[in-house]
Amino acid sequence: MLPGFLLASLFVLAANQVRLILSLLAGRFLAVDALIFFHDWIGAVINFAYTLFGLLIMIGLTMYDAQRAEQD
Repeated sequence: MLPGFLLASLFVLAANQVRLILSLLAGRFLAVDALIFFHDWIGAVINFAYTLFGLLIMIGLTMYDAQRAEQD
């Protein structure tokens, strides 16, 4: 269970850093208004998506093996 949690946590942490970098790049190359829009609205959608994907990673790595769960 712990490896699934650690991998999912690392994924969410890395994805959050990418989101913040993209927000900063949007502000640098477009405008301050773009930074705020990207961080608040687009960032929220991206945040929801990678958090959900991290949850799926954790669930997938912590589920029991199908052969072990099979009963005769």
